[in-house]
Amino acid sequence: MATKKTIEKLAECFPASRAEHLDIKKAMPEREALQLLHSGFIDCTYRHDECATYYLNREWCSDGAPTIAVILDSNSLLYIVCNSCDMEIANFESALKAIDFYKTEFMGSK
Repeated sequence: MATKKTIEKLAECFPASRAEHLDIKKAMPEREALQLLHSGFIDCTYRHDECATYYLNREWCSDGAPTIAVILDSNSLLYIVCNSCDMEIANFESALKAIDFYKTEFMGSK
């Protein structure tokens, strides 16, 4: 379970994101939340989002940023990589696999 401290660190750039979909964030294992944090991802979850969302804080084109969406499905988490148009392009059962795919797909490296 992700700790309050890790959830807060992920939301430092957008503090209002911290409270959105808190049930999903708390269900995320601490190690996976830390993998997102240490890989440079930030919480960008907004009230209208259907799930918790994270992206790399960098300059993206005007189309928007690709994200990793985290959903809670039947008591298990799924990490969904979405392009800048919010279209799902891959999904994973671990944060690390989603992070590696994201970085390869959108940044050309791991």
